[in-house]
Amino acid sequence: MRTDYVREAMASLAEDQAQNLLRSAFEAEGWAVTNVHRADPRHEKGADLDCERDSNRRLVAVKIKPKKEDIPQLETLAARANEGELYYAYFDDPTVHFREKAKELDGRVHFLSPLDLHEVFLRDEVVDYLVFYFGVLPLARELAHVFSAIWQAREIVPAKAFSTPEELQSIWDLKDAVLKTRSAVGLVAIRWETALMRRAEVDPQGFDMLLDDITEDLDHVQRFTGGNLAKAFDEAHRRTPHVLAALWRTIRGSSFWRGLTALTEPMNTREEVYEFARTFWAVPSSRLLERPRMNRAQMRFLYSGLSGILGNFSNLARDLDHAIDNTWRDTRPTPRS
Repeated sequence: MRTDYVREAMASLAEDQAQNLLRSAFEAEGWAVTNVHRADPRHEKGADLDCERDSNRRLVAVKIKPKKEDIPQLETLAARANEGELYYAYFDDPTVHFREKAKELDGRVHFLSPLDLHEVFLRDEVVDYLVFYFGVLPLARELAHVFSAIWQAREIVPAKAFSTPEELQSIWDLKDAVLKTRSAVGLVAIRWETALMRRAEVDPQGFDMLLDDITEDLDHVQRFTGGNLAKAFDEAHRRTPHVLAALWRTIRGSSFWRGLTALTEPMNTREEVYEFARTFWAVPSSRLLERPRMNRAQMRFLYSGLSGILGNFSNLARDLDHAIDNTWRDTRPTPRS
């Protein structure tokens, strides 16, 4: 288990996303789940999720990072031991005060740590969890960074023709960086595609090891490219922003990119665009984010889900390469007669 990425992925969640992941896991185990926090927050009595299966009941509190001020909720939950099993799921390590209180109540309340939750999500085949796991990988962050750089140039007057040495150097540097990333990611996708699609039954422990191997391959891509993709786009934004503006104009008219550009165009900050692109575009988001899906395979099981995410990385690098080609084609000077 890559605990660093697991912890980072868990801590990156919003509380409603965390609740939805847990709901998916419990429903996979046959529980009927009511999100009390969403349906009737004034009467949740310490539990965000109320789960029933046969004659059994499970009450679950969900918190990203429990703090001292969250202790009353924990105490309220602990007082309901006669109503069923009590669980407290936290996605980031709690503060000292909360941790001390949790020790007092351990045994009455079952605590699920980020690493425990990782195992739960794999065991119950919660494919949506993979979105957030891969969304914190350096490759996903770099792709999101690239798109946010293009977005930032959207209001600049685009170049009509690349004719100066600086403009030509800029587009060639972008092409070189994208092509290198495309080649490396494509090799990773090819390596794992057949192996993943041959898997029929999920072995959680084996899948965790597989996840580590694929993560290592994608980290090799990042080390191989040396972060040059993001550097090339940052340099283009600094020296020739009108080149990126031309690239924005190209992708804005493309069917593949249109959904992403339409959703991000009205956003106000590059950071907002970056965070959105990280789990919507670099790793396509699911219904958890309540956004339309883009270029995402129908994923029923963990293996096909993992294959779909790897394929998406490869497709994004390819389509970014094509976008640069099309921008180059559309901004060449008119040949002299």
